Amino acid sequence: MDKIEDANKKLQESQDELRRDLDAELKKLSAKEKGLKDRLNELNNKKAECAEEHGSMIDEDDDFIEVNAGGKVIAAKRSTLTQLKETRLEALFSGRWDKKLDRDANGRIFLDVNPTCFQAIVDYLNEMTISCENNPPEPPSVESEIEHILVHQALAFGLVGKVFSLGKNLPDSTIIESTRDADILHDWLQEDGLDGDFNLLYRSSRDSRNDSTFHSKCDNKGPTLTVIKTSDGIVLGGYTDASWRSDCIYDSQGYNNYVSSATRSFLFVLSKRKFRMPSKMRMKANDNTYGSKGNYGHPSYGPSFGTTQQYYGYAYFDMSVRGSSLELHYLGNLYDAKNVARQIGNSTKTIQEMEVFQVASGRTKGLTMLKQTKKQVTSPKTIHKFTKNINDAINSKWKCLQDFENELASLEDAFKDEETFISQFFNGTPADITALNVRGSIMMINKSILDQHKQSVLAAKVVTEGRKDTDAKATTLKTIEKWSHEDVVAWMNGLEGVPDSVVSTFEGNEVAGRELVALGKEGMLDLGITRKPTIYFILNEIKKLQSASSNPEILIEHSPYCFEKIIDHLRLENAFVKNLVNTEPKKPTVRASEKARFKKVVEHYFPGDSSKFIL
Repeated sequence: MDKIEDANKKLQESQDELRRDLDAELKKLSAKEKGLKDRLNELNNKKAECAEEHGSMIDEDDDFIEVNAGGKVIAAKRSTLTQLKETRLEALFSGRWDKKLDRDANGRIFLDVNPTCFQAIVDYLNEMTISCENNPPEPPSVESEIEHILVHQALAFGLVGKVFSLGKNLPDSTIIESTRDADILHDWLQEDGLDGDFNLLYRSSRDSRNDSTFHSKCDNKGPTLTVIKTSDGIVLGGYTDASWRSDCIYDSQGYNNYVSSATRSFLFVLSKRKFRMPSKMRMKANDNTYGSKGNYGHPSYGPSFGTTQQYYGYAYFDMSVRGSSLELHYLGNLYDAKNVARQIGNSTKTIQEMEVFQVASGRTKGLTMLKQTKKQVTSPKTIHKFTKNINDAINSKWKCLQDFENELASLEDAFKDEETFISQFFNGTPADITALNVRGSIMMINKSILDQHKQSVLAAKVVTEGRKDTDAKATTLKTIEKWSHEDVVAWMNGLEGVPDSVVSTFEGNEVAGRELVALGKEGMLDLGITRKPTIYFILNEIKKLQSASSNPEILIEHSPYCFEKIIDHLRLENAFVKNLVNTEPKKPTVRASEKARFKKVVEHYFPGDSSKFIL
C-alpha cells in the first residue's frame, strides 16, 4: 500500500510539474505575443502621428501627383508611385510626409534628380500596373552614359536590395572587392571598346598555383583579364585580346615561337599601396624594335605579358608568372610603364592570389530584377518535453511569432530609414529651387547642391542672380498679399465653373490674399469644401497666381550637354555627402566629341584645383 501511495505521489508531482512547465511555456508565448503587438501598435501610432503632423488629409490612391524632376514635370497616380512597398520611394509618395516635401512655385513636389533617370523609374512603375506576375516588366534602363545615375537613384530611393539588384558591377573575385576597382577596370576596357562581363576561369587558391592548371583552364578562351595580388599588398595585372595557349608554333624559319600577337593589351596597377593612384599601362605605339609582342604561352609559364624576341630563344617579359612568383624584371620594355617601373620594376614578387577572367562580349550593367529569397533566420529552440501534439502546437506558435518579429523589425527599420531619408533629401523652400535656362534647355536645382562648392563661380552666379530674382518675386507677392477678401471674392467670381456656394464660403470666411496664397487641400477641407474636382480646380488656379511670382530663369550660355553633366555630378556628390547612398559617385562619362568642351566649361565654373572633383 505504501508503495502505491508513493507512486501516486510521484505521479501527482510529475503532473504538477508538467502543468507548471506548460503554464510557464504558454505564459512565455503570451508575453512574447503581447510584446510584439505592443511594438506593432507603437509603430502604427508613430506613423499615424507622422501622417497627422506632416501628411496630407487627401492621400487616396487615385490622387494625381505632379513631380518636378530637375525641371521636367512627370505625372502619375499616387497608387502607381507607391507600388514598391517598404521602399523610400513608397514612403516619399505615401502622403505621410506631404508637408515636408520640397515644392516648386507651382506647388509640385520637387525632386533634385536627373529627369531622364526618374522618368525611367516611373515608366517601370506604370508598366507594373498592366503586368501580371508571370510577365513582369524589364527593370528601368537608360543610355550607358547615365546608367550610373540611374543606379544611384535606385540606391537613394531604396530600390536596390528590395526590388532590384545591381548588374555585374562586382565580378566573382576575392581580389576585386570594391565597386571602385571594378568600375576602374571596366572604364579602362571601355576606353578601347573592349568592355564585357568578367567570367572567372581560374583562381590560384581554388585551382592550385600551377602553370599547367592555368593553361588547362584558360587556353583558347579569347580575351582575358589577369588580376594578381602580391604578398606585400600590390594589386596589378593585365588584359590581352589574344587567347592564351601552350602549344608550340613553328615560324617560317623553323624556330619555336610561343608568342601570340595581341592587337589590344594593357597592364595596370590598382592598389594604393606604394602608388598615388591607379595606373593603366598601354602597349607602346608602333614599337617594332624587338619584333613580335603580345602574350607568351609556354607551358612552363603562367600568364606572361610583353614578350619580345630580338633573337630567338631570348624573351623579355614586362610581367611574367612562374608558379608562385611574379617577375617584373623588364617592366616598361613594351608597355608604357616608366613611372610604375621606378617603384616595382626589376623585382620578383610572391603571389598571394591570382585570378583570370574571360572578358565576355557585352556587359550586363545597370539594374536587374532581384531574385526574391527567404531570409535565413535562426529557428527558435524546439520544445520536446510535452506530448507530440502539444509540442507541435507550441513549436508552431513560436515559429509564427518569430516570423512576425522578423517582419516587424523590417517595418521598424523601414520607417526609421524613411524618417532619415525625408529629413536629408528635403530641406529647402521654393525660394531655394533655382531655374536655369541653359541655352533653351530648362534645368532646375536646389541651391543646397552647391554647398560643397560655395566658392565656385557657379555658386556665385546662382546666389547673386538668385538674390535679384527673390527681390522681383517679393514685389509680385506683395500685390497678391495685399488683396482684400473682396478682391478674392471678385477673383473667384471670375473663375468659370466654381459653384456659388463655394464663392459664398470664401466670402463668409473673409479669405484675404495672404490666406489665399497659403491655402492648401487641408485648408479647403477645413472650409467645408469637400468636392475633389472643385478643390483641385481652385488649387490649380491659385498655382497660376503663384507662377507669376516664381523665380525667373538664370541664363547659362553654355552647352546643355556639358552643363547637365556638371549638375548631375553635383547631385550625386550631394547625396553621397548626406549619406543617402554609400557609393561615392564616379566621374562623368563624356562622349569623345564633347570632352574638350566639357573640360573648358568645368574649368570656367570651377577654376584651378577646384575642378578636380569632376575632371
